[in-house]
Amino acid sequence: YFTSDRASLVDKVYELEADGGTKLYDSLIEAAQRAYLQEGARCVIAFTDGLDNCSASTEDDVITYATQYDVPIFIIGIGVDDYDGYSASLQRIAERTGGSYYNVTASELTIECVDRALRGEDYSEGALYFCMKTSSNSWFNTSLQFLFKHQDHYFYK
Repeated sequence: YFTSDRASLVDKVYELEADGGTKLYDSLIEAAQRAYLQEGARCVIAFTDGLDNCSASTEDDVITYATQYDVPIFIIGIGVDDYDGYSASLQRIAERTGGSYYNVTASELTIECVDRALRGEDYSEGALYFCMKTSSNSWFNTSLQFLFKHQDHYFYK
């Protein structure tokens, strides 16, 4: 799904439903092919919570196609256990295509916070950058508009 409309993307994420099988390798190849055909910056961002258990494709197939199309793959494993080296496979796919792999365990608080952000809750006041306290001559202070301070962080746009 390609869009520059944030609300539409959030709606699509909420429409996703797991249905048992995981064809991650097949899906990554299809996503790389689709991304290749798009204008502008191209990459694949994949979320997975399970072992690929029904793809016709292999790890090597994914790497071959994604590198052929010059499409980096970023994978976020959500609570992925290392079934027979599966996490290592995801790591290799990401690294060999120029992407990154992250395995996260989402706490209940994390799930709640992400849900709130996806619903539009935002206290950033339009901030694009933040940093710890800096000198008055820093790039942040001379090039950006200061918005607010929260604890030890300064927010700018």
